[in-house]
Order: sequence, then structure tokens, then C-alpha cells
Amino acid sequence: MGTKHHEFEWIQTQLTLTRWHLNAAAHATSETLHRHLHQAHRMYEVTARSLSDLSLDGDQRSFIERELAAVRARLDADDS
Repeated sequence: MGTKHHEFEWIQTQLTLTRWHLNAAAHATSETLHRHLHQAHRMYEVTARSLSDLSLDGDQRSFIERELAAVRARLDADDS
């Protein structure tokens, strides 16, 4: 990717989009619910896999790991 700053911004954007899909799923009709949940899962997986390839500093990595854990908890709650 690019600089640490751009990588941090990119991963934050991915997390924001993932949360957006989760929020949209919470208010979705049955027609769009599964599409939003699928997109949220997909974006989470891409973001989580990408984390190991990014050159973030310790504080940034810790922040992103906490954010990923919070998103994962929401995904797990929506799956049950």
C-alpha cells in the first residue's frame, strides 16, 4: 500500500463501511438484510486479512485490532 498514514486511513474507511452495512442491515427489509450482512462479513474479512500486510505503528495497530473486535462482535450478534 502507501504510507502508514494512508494505510491507517484506508483500514479505518473499510471499518466504517463495514459498520455502515451492519447499521443498514439493522434497518433493512428482508429483501436487503442478507445483502448488507453479506457485504459486512466480506468487508470485515478483507480488512482483517489486510491488517498483517500493513505497516502500522503499535498504537495504530492496537486501535484497529480493538475496532475489528467490536465489528466482529456485532457480526456474531447478527448471526445469532
